[in-house]
Amino acid sequence: MLIPVGLDETRLARLPWVSIAILALNVLAYVATSTGAAGARAEARFDEVVEYWRAHPYLEVPAELERRFGVGRDELAAATNVAVPERAPPGAWADQAELDALVEDLVAEYEATPARRWSLVPERGLAQPGWITHQFTHGSLGHLLGNMLVFALVVAPFLEDAWGRPFFLAFYLAGGVAAGAAQALPMGDSPVGVLGASGAISACLGAFALRFAHRRVRMFYWFGLVFRGTFFVPAWLYAFLGLAGDLLGLKLQGVSGGVAYAAHVGGFLFGLAAVVAMRATGLEDRIAPDDAPRWGRTAAASRGSDALAAGRVSDARRHLENAIARDPRDLASVLALARIHAAAFDRERTTPLVERLVREHLGRKDAAAARSVLLELGAMADPAAFRPAVAYRAAELVAAEDPGLADRLDEVAASAGGPVAAKALLRSAERARAYDPARAARLAARARDAEGATAELRARADALAGPAERGPERRVGVPSRFEGIGESGPASGAGAPARVETAAREGGARAAPAPALAPAEASGERWGEGVPPPLGIADEVKVVSCRLLGASPAGLDLEATSGRRAVVPPARVAALAAGVLREHARAGQPLRNAVVLDLLLHPRPGDAGRVVLRLLGADMALKAIHPDAPPREAYARIVDALVAASGAPASPSRDAAAGRPFSGFADLAAFERSAWGRPLAGVG
Repeated sequence: MLIPVGLDETRLARLPWVSIAILALNVLAYVATSTGAAGARAEARFDEVVEYWRAHPYLEVPAELERRFGVGRDELAAATNVAVPERAPPGAWADQAELDALVEDLVAEYEATPARRWSLVPERGLAQPGWITHQFTHGSLGHLLGNMLVFALVVAPFLEDAWGRPFFLAFYLAGGVAAGAAQALPMGDSPVGVLGASGAISACLGAFALRFAHRRVRMFYWFGLVFRGTFFVPAWLYAFLGLAGDLLGLKLQGVSGGVAYAAHVGGFLFGLAAVVAMRATGLEDRIAPDDAPRWGRTAAASRGSDALAAGRVSDARRHLENAIARDPRDLASVLALARIHAAAFDRERTTPLVERLVREHLGRKDAAAARSVLLELGAMADPAAFRPAVAYRAAELVAAEDPGLADRLDEVAASAGGPVAAKALLRSAERARAYDPARAARLAARARDAEGATAELRARADALAGPAERGPERRVGVPSRFEGIGESGPASGAGAPARVETAAREGGARAAPAPALAPAEASGERWGEGVPPPLGIADEVKVVSCRLLGASPAGLDLEATSGRRAVVPPARVAALAAGVLREHARAGQPLRNAVVLDLLLHPRPGDAGRVVLRLLGADMALKAIHPDAPPREAYARIVDALVAASGAPASPSRDAAAGRPFSGFADLAAFERSAWGRPLAGVG
C-alpha cells in the first residue's frame, strides 16, 4: 500500500482556512447523504422492483430502469438466478403495469436522495446547481478518504498559501466546473450523475505539478507486517504518474464507466493551463500574499523562496546564489538575495546586487522597478561602487524621495567628467540651495569648471554660485526619506522580508563578541582630529537601554527595557561610540569585559534634549542577523554598515567602534567621559 502523507520541509505562512472549510464541507456532505432516510427508502424501492421481477420473470424490464441504473433483464436474471420464460402468460399486462409503477416510484425516490440532487446530471442541462454541489459529494467513505488525503496533505494548503485564500477558492471551484464539463458534456443527455471532489482536486494536482515541481512528496509504504516506512518522490513525478493512470483508465473505460476519468484528466489539464497563464501574465505576483513563497525561474530559485518564507535564511541564501549562478538574469532571485544581505546590514554584499538590479532595470527601460529597488535598499548600498552612468540615472529616480542618496549618487556620476559631471553637480547644487547655500555655491563652481561644461551649463552654474558665505559643509539638515521615522516607528522595515525579521526576532540575544582590546587605555581620543564633539555641555541627554532584535534595510530593530519597539534608520544616527568595559553591572549583576555601543540620535523639532540608545553586546541578536559569521565579525559588519549608511562619526575611531580592536575602559563613567566628554543621564 502507498499513501501520500505530506511534503518535504512542510511550511505554511498562515492557516489554510479555505482548505479546512472545503474538507469540512465534504465530510458534512457525506454524512448528510449517507445517513438520511431518503437513501434507505430508495434502496427499499429497488429491492421491491427486484423481488417483483423475481416473481414475474416473464415481464419486460422498463427502459428507465436500464437507462438510469444499468439494470436489464439479463442483469436481473443473473442476480436472482431465475430462468426467464420465453413467453408471458395471458393477462400479464396488469403485472407489467405494476412493475412499471414500481420503477416510477423507484426513480422518484432516487431523484429525491441528497446525493442525486447534488450530483451533476448531464440530462439536466447547463442551468443546474450541480456544477458546484457535485464537488462536495462522495459515493462512499473510501472515495471521500482517498480524495481528502491528497487534498489536505499534498496540494490544497500549499496552493492556498502561495495564492491567498480568495483566489484559491475561486480556482478550486472553477477547476471543479471544468472537470465536470470534461466528464458531463461528452455524455450528452445521459441521466448518469457525476459526483465527487476528484475533478477539483485533479485541478489542484495539475497546478501543483508545475507550481511546486521543486518539492518532494513523502510516501508511506506498507507491505505485510514488516516492510513499512517512507520515501520521497519529486512532486512533478507524483502528479504526472497520477495523470498517466487516469489517461489509461479513460482509454480503457471511456466516459461511461463507474470512475469519472474524464473529469480527472480535464481537471488536471485545467490546473496546468491556469498555472501557465498565471506565470505568463504575472498574475501570481499580483495576488500572492506578501510573505508567500514565490515561484522562481528555476527550481533553485523556488527552493530559495520557500526557505526564505520559512525563516531558514542560510538555506535561502545558498539556494538563491545557486539560482543566480544558473540564471544570471533571474532578477527576482537577485532582489531576494539583496534583501537578505541588507537585512543583515551587510553593505559589502548588498551593494553589487543593488547596482546590478538598477543597471538591469534601466537597461530594460523599467525605471519604476529601478526606483523601487533604490528606495528600498539604497540605504544599505555604497554609491561609490556604482558605475557613473548608472549613478547619474539613479540619482534622477530618487531625488524627490531621498535627496541625500541622490547627492551621493551625483557625486559618483561627477567622477566621469565632461558634461555629465557638470549636470550631476548642478543637480546637487540646486537641491542644496534651500538648506546650505554655501555648499550649493561650491558645487556650482565645480560644475562651471568641469571639463566639457557647455555655455548653458556654465550660465546655470553662475546663477547658482552667487554671493554666499563660504563655510564648512553641513550635512545634518539634508532632507531624507527617513525623516519623521524615529523611536516610535514601525517594528519592521518597509520592503524587508517578513521571515528574515522573524528569524532575527526569534534568534534572541547572543553572547557578546570576544573583545579585542587596544594595547593602551583610551584617553581623550574622541571623534578624530578637527571633528567637534556631538554633545554640548548644556545638552540634556536621556540614555535608553535597548536590545538589538534584528535588522532590515530600513534600520535596526530595537526594543527598549520598557518594551517599546522601534526601527531606527541609519539617517537618525548622529554619532556612535563603542568600547569594552572591564567592570560593569546590570540589574545588580556584575559583567566583565562587556561590549557597549552608544547611538546618539539627531534631534527632531520639539525635542527637549538628546537621546542616546545604549546596547550591550550580550543583548544583540548577532547570530540571527549574521548566522554565518562569528559574533565579533557580525558585530563589526553591523557597525561598519551603520557608519557607512549614516555618515556618522565614531568614537574612538571607526575601526575601534567596530572592534578592530576595541578600546578598553575601566567602567561606564570612563567610557562616557571619553566618548561624550562628560557623564550622561541615568539609563531610561
